[in-house]
Amino acid sequence: MDATASLGRDDVPTELEQAALPIASTREGYLQVVDYHGLIQLAADHDLILRLRYRPGDYIVEGSILLWVWPAERADDDVAEPARLN
Repeated sequence: MDATASLGRDDVPTELEQAALPIASTREGYLQVVDYHGLIQLAADHDLILRLRYRPGDYIVEGSILLWVWPAERADDDVAEPARLN
């Protein structure tokens, strides 16, 4: 697959949530902005699939899962930290 191709819903692995690393929120509040460009770059740099759980305007409780990172073995602190709610 070339870098310009995009994955459709049917291309996402069915075991994504079970095999992915959940990234939890360290704060609570309304999600105001998602840095989609930054998340896409993060995913491309580490060859990951990211599945977001919330959209701007949603209220997020501390400790709830913000997104899943797949495959989990490629997710390290360089991946997890920028993905958290700031």
